[in-house]
Amino acid sequence: MSNFKKILVATDFSDNASAVYDFTEEMAKDFDSKIDLVHILHEPAYFSADIPLVTQPVDESQRKRYLEGKKEKLETEFKNNISEAHRGKTILKFGNAADEIKACALEGNYDLIMIASRGEGHSIFNKGSVTEKLMRISHTPIWSVLKNSDTNLKTIIVPTDGSDVSFEALPLAHSLAIKRNAKVELVSVSKTNFTNPMMGEFIPYAHNDEAIKGYILRGLKEYTKKENSKLRIKEEPKSSSGAFQIKDKDGNTADISIVIKKGASAHLAVVDYAENNGQLVVIATHGHSKLARMFVGSTTANVFRNLKIPVMTIKPEFVK
Repeated sequence: MSNFKKILVATDFSDNASAVYDFTEEMAKDFDSKIDLVHILHEPAYFSADIPLVTQPVDESQRKRYLEGKKEKLETEFKNNISEAHRGKTILKFGNAADEIKACALEGNYDLIMIASRGEGHSIFNKGSVTEKLMRISHTPIWSVLKNSDTNLKTIIVPTDGSDVSFEALPLAHSLAIKRNAKVELVSVSKTNFTNPMMGEFIPYAHNDEAIKGYILRGLKEYTKKENSKLRIKEEPKSSSGAFQIKDKDGNTADISIVIKKGASAHLAVVDYAENNGQLVVIATHGHSKLARMFVGSTTANVFRNLKIPVMTIKPEFVK
């Protein structure tokens, strides 16, 4: 089972940023985690009234008061939102937010970063640039949360194209499914074939649904048979359409099913299905599709930008 013993929560003190705390508490209870809270500061150019640094030295007393104020605010935020049993430490750093959060996660050997999908910006068309950059560069899994998201995880969506890369999201989804008594759905997309249109009242698709399910199942079998795989298929389904169970090395099992959605766009088909059927999407940030060219970085980014439910992203181990 994947463990989340050390969790780093990032905040910018905005209302949207507070969306992570309910999820953080749930994770801490499930995995007996320690939570640290980090806030990244931009170094102000000056601390004197309207006088640029080039003409006026930094007022160290003002800088000290500024830092003390931020530290106090961060401590208050921590105490008000994280239970004492799971409370670790607060971290205050200067620099670029995404870069510093990534570095902090690596230095502290964290298992998960939790962050709001949006920070100070409130437009539904503008996911937070910090979160999106962090999703691309971090080797630590990222769980991004929108305000008012449902913490009751019943169905976890794992988009897949049948490749090993896409299945690297599965161990995390499996661990959460066990703790929350949730099911996991492997969702793939049958893309519309506009290159060779056919006459009639139906839209042609590049692949038959049952063929895709069989392809996904074969890929999953190959993935779970690898020596370093954390998962095993408990009992193979009698057909590609049947539900089945996957177990971890400790014997914990979760229910799995394969779902095929039709659409001209992979990310829009995933978004549409996930928003109507799931409470969390767990997805690899990089990949290479053998089937429908589904997994490239831009597809994951588009899922993230358009999805209105929480997203957990993981960078495959081979990606530097």
